[in-house]
Amino acid sequence: FLMTNHPTFFSKTADDFLDLLKAPSEEEVAEKAKWDEAHPETVRVMAEMKKNVLADPLDGTYWTAVPYRFGKEKMKYKAEPCVKVRQPPTKSMQGDNFLRANAKTHLKQKEPICFNFLIQFQGQGANAEKEYPLDDATKQWPEKGRSLFQPFAKITIPSRQNIDDPKRMAACENLSMTGWHASEELTPQGSINDVRKIVYQEMAILRRAENKKTIKDPTLLEEPTTLEIPTL
Repeated sequence: FLMTNHPTFFSKTADDFLDLLKAPSEEEVAEKAKWDEAHPETVRVMAEMKKNVLADPLDGTYWTAVPYRFGKEKMKYKAEPCVKVRQPPTKSMQGDNFLRANAKTHLKQKEPICFNFLIQFQGQGANAEKEYPLDDATKQWPEKGRSLFQPFAKITIPSRQNIDDPKRMAACENLSMTGWHASEELTPQGSINDVRKIVYQEMAILRRAENKKTIKDPTLLEEPTTLEIPTL
């Protein structure tokens, strides 16, 4: 599952993301102003992202800004702490590694860390394509009717674990992150996801080459079961 701590992405489509890579720098004031005027959604989302900061990754709510299949349906998903976290964060945000430091402290607690995993189905009707687009990652799908987030599972992260263990560090270093580690029923949707498939694969190849490791696809612990869409 690939998620960020913001409900939307800063580029609508893959073409818009390429535009962003060519954007003028802050020093090119006039050109940057023109670019910003032509890309208001990107400017808006990036400004919102700057305000949405985390002190501890285990306190965050995470969204997928892009849709995925769910059988014949389309969905987005999010994970949020089972216990409401105090905002704004009161934990220290000093130092280069404060996220890791706060997570390590958090993992020393007695109780495991719990996240609710929720699914949001794409809306239907005459305005569905506009309200619930598959290829506009800057658009947050409205939460109403059948498109309210529905509890689907819980994620439990064991406490009192050592994230500095060398074997675990090595395993993390060689993980391959991509939303395309999925069965056909859960295929990523939209041009942002199409580009991710290529870019993330190339990143994995480069990293494995540097680490002198062989790329291995993840394996299933058991045979996948038939997906059933909950009755809403």
